[in-house]
Amino acid sequence: MTVALSGLPNVDLNLSVSDGDGLHGANVDEAGLGVGEVLHRREVDGPLVITVGETLARDQPYPIENVSDPYTLTVTEEKLAGETEPNNMDADANPLVLTEEVRGYLDTRLDVDLLRWTGETGNYNIVVRAEGVPLLWRLPDGKARTPGAAAIELHKGDLIRLERTDRGGKGPLVGRDAPWSVVITK
Repeated sequence: MTVALSGLPNVDLNLSVSDGDGLHGANVDEAGLGVGEVLHRREVDGPLVITVGETLARDQPYPIENVSDPYTLTVTEEKLAGETEPNNMDADANPLVLTEEVRGYLDTRLDVDLLRWTGETGNYNIVVRAEGVPLLWRLPDGKARTPGAAAIELHKGDLIRLERTDRGGKGPLVGRDAPWSVVITK
């Protein structure tokens, strides 16, 4: 599912999503003053808890009350194919299969998406696309690579790591709603 929150004119909102026990969840606070937040393609089992909050500035002692300004919270249930969150740990890596394009999102500056190669060891072609997303990707050798096409060697079980290049940045999150994609061919 995807959870999207519209913005309020003079409020810096944040958004949290977790399962019913509150142990597995995600937070996003990237957009800044007056802009909404979004968490894409979360895999959730059972009850869902969504929290909308205000991020207070350092010199802001009290929250702002906008009683006349509405926001919209949209929860979209999706058939989850391709990338699903969480997938930032080895055990949660999404499978990457020969010729099947995987698409996903980097929802926060610190988001990391991992894909696990399920095919046999060999030489392959990879195409990584990231229109509008400041992205780099890595194979197990750790070398930072930019989007585009490349000839690579993969071993069964190898992880491909996708991350943002603006991890220490401030301000609006560039490419927040633009997907990345990865496809492997022979």
